[in-house]
Amino acid sequence: MGHLSGNPYPSFADYKLLRAQDLPENSNFQSMLVVMPHQEGPFGAKGLGEAVMIPTAPAVANAIYNATGVRIKELPLTGEKIFKALKGKRKDDLATRRTLTGIK
Repeated sequence: MGHLSGNPYPSFADYKLLRAQDLPENSNFQSMLVVMPHQEGPFGAKGLGEAVMIPTAPAVANAIYNATGVRIKELPLTGEKIFKALKGKRKDDLATRRTLTGIK
């Protein structure tokens, strides 16, 4: 049972992201200023929180591939896209079997 979501299946509500409080106490980190304004951000600002979300979509896409054997390469990842890809995979699998066995 998901701790936060109450869902019997784990979800991103139950996934923990590292926070500053999770760093070891004696960490030796230094901050530095990089003067390269972001073209699309207000006044050239960059969003700090966006960096941790970058790997999320590829991780979910890989999980879908590992579970189903179909690769979805475009966002958003929707149930409809997965369903269509599974139907296409089934047709391809049937065509391959027919070719290998000589059945028409």
